[in-house]
Amino acid sequence: MGFNPQPTYSFTAVTGAYAANPADVVLVTTGATAGLKVTLPTLTGCFSPVIVRKVDAGTGNVNVVTADGTTIDGVAGTTGISTAGTAHTGFTFAPNVTSGNWNVVSA
Repeated sequence: MGFNPQPTYSFTAVTGAYAANPADVVLVTTGATAGLKVTLPTLTGCFSPVIVRKVDAGTGNVNVVTADGTTIDGVAGTTGISTAGTAHTGFTFAPNVTSGNWNVVSA
Protein backbone atom coordinates (compact mmCIF):
# COMPACT_ATOMS: atom_id res chain seq x y z
CA MET A 1 0.00 0.00 0.00
CA GLY A 2 1.35 3.46 -0.85
CA PHE A 3 0.45 7.05 -1.47
CA ASN A 4 -3.10 7.44 -2.75
CA PRO A 5 -2.89 9.91 -5.68
CA GLN A 6 -6.65 10.52 -5.66
CA PRO A 7 -7.86 10.69 -2.06
CA THR A 8 -11.41 11.70 -1.25
CA TYR A 9 -11.01 14.96 0.65
CA SER A 10 -13.13 16.02 3.61
CA PHE A 11 -13.56 19.78 4.13
CA THR A 12 -13.72 20.95 7.73
CA ALA A 13 -14.13 24.55 8.94
CA VAL A 14 -12.62 25.20 12.38
CA THR A 15 -12.23 28.12 14.78
CA GLY A 16 -10.29 26.30 17.49
CA ALA A 17 -7.75 23.54 18.00
CA TYR A 18 -8.31 20.60 15.67
CA ALA A 19 -6.89 17.08 15.21
CA ALA A 20 -6.75 16.48 11.45
CA ASN A 21 -7.55 13.21 9.70
CA PRO A 22 -5.92 11.87 6.54
CA ALA A 23 -7.25 13.67 3.43
CA ASP A 24 -8.64 16.58 5.47
CA VAL A 25 -8.84 20.07 4.06
CA VAL A 26 -8.84 22.18 7.22
CA LEU A 27 -10.18 25.71 6.69
CA VAL A 28 -9.19 27.74 9.75
CA THR A 29 -10.65 31.03 10.94
CA THR A 30 -8.32 32.51 13.57
CA GLY A 31 -9.60 36.00 14.28
CA ALA A 32 -6.94 37.47 16.59
CA THR A 33 -6.05 34.10 18.15
CA ALA A 34 -2.30 33.60 17.96
CA GLY A 35 -1.06 30.04 17.64
CA LEU A 36 -4.31 28.22 16.94
CA LYS A 37 -3.19 24.58 16.74
CA VAL A 38 -3.92 21.95 14.07
CA THR A 39 -2.41 18.52 14.78
CA LEU A 40 -1.54 16.25 11.86
CA PRO A 41 -2.73 12.62 12.02
CA THR A 42 -0.43 9.82 13.12
CA LEU A 43 1.96 9.14 10.26
CA THR A 44 1.77 5.35 10.51
CA GLY A 45 -0.85 4.15 8.04
CA CYS A 46 -1.47 7.64 6.65
CA PHE A 47 -1.26 7.70 2.85
CA SER A 48 -3.19 10.88 2.02
CA PRO A 49 -2.10 14.53 2.21
CA VAL A 50 -3.56 17.02 4.67
CA ILE A 51 -4.24 20.61 3.62
CA VAL A 52 -4.38 23.40 6.21
CA ARG A 53 -5.46 26.91 5.12
CA LYS A 54 -6.06 30.10 7.09
CA VAL A 55 -9.14 31.61 5.44
CA ASP A 56 -9.87 34.81 7.35
CA ALA A 57 -8.25 38.24 7.51
CA GLY A 58 -7.72 38.05 11.28
CA THR A 59 -4.28 38.71 12.71
CA GLY A 60 -3.93 35.25 14.27
CA ASN A 61 -1.78 32.47 12.86
CA VAL A 62 -2.14 28.69 12.63
CA ASN A 63 0.48 26.36 14.14
CA VAL A 64 0.59 22.91 12.55
CA VAL A 65 2.19 20.24 14.75
CA THR A 66 2.49 16.47 15.03
CA ALA A 67 1.49 14.33 17.99
CA ASP A 68 3.52 11.20 17.26
CA GLY A 69 7.16 12.33 17.34
CA THR A 70 7.42 12.75 13.56
CA THR A 71 8.86 15.88 11.97
CA ILE A 72 7.65 18.42 9.41
CA ASP A 73 10.43 18.93 6.84
CA GLY A 74 12.96 18.16 9.55
CA VAL A 75 11.43 20.53 12.14
CA ALA A 76 10.43 18.88 15.40
CA GLY A 77 6.74 18.09 15.25
CA THR A 78 6.11 19.57 18.68
CA THR A 79 7.50 22.88 17.38
CA GLY A 80 5.69 22.62 14.04
CA ILE A 81 5.32 25.32 11.44
CA SER A 82 3.05 28.36 11.30
CA THR A 83 1.12 30.30 8.73
CA ALA A 84 1.54 34.04 8.65
CA GLY A 85 -1.30 36.14 10.03
CA THR A 86 -2.37 36.70 6.42
CA ALA A 87 -5.60 35.49 4.83
CA HIS A 88 -5.47 32.56 2.42
CA THR A 89 -2.12 31.17 3.51
CA GLY A 90 -1.44 27.56 4.32
CA PHE A 91 0.28 24.34 3.47
CA THR A 92 -0.24 20.93 1.92
CA PHE A 93 1.42 18.20 3.99
CA ALA A 94 2.35 14.90 2.35
CA PRO A 95 3.09 11.89 4.54
CA ASN A 96 6.42 10.17 3.88
CA VAL A 97 6.17 6.91 5.82
CA THR A 98 9.58 5.78 4.54
CA SER A 99 11.43 8.68 6.19
CA GLY A 100 9.01 9.09 9.09
CA ASN A 101 8.50 12.72 8.13
CA TRP A 102 5.76 15.01 6.89
CA ASN A 103 6.81 17.03 3.84
CA VAL A 104 5.41 20.43 2.89
CA VAL A 105 4.68 20.07 -0.82
CA SER A 106 3.03 23.45 -1.36
CA ALA A 107 2.51 26.63 0.56
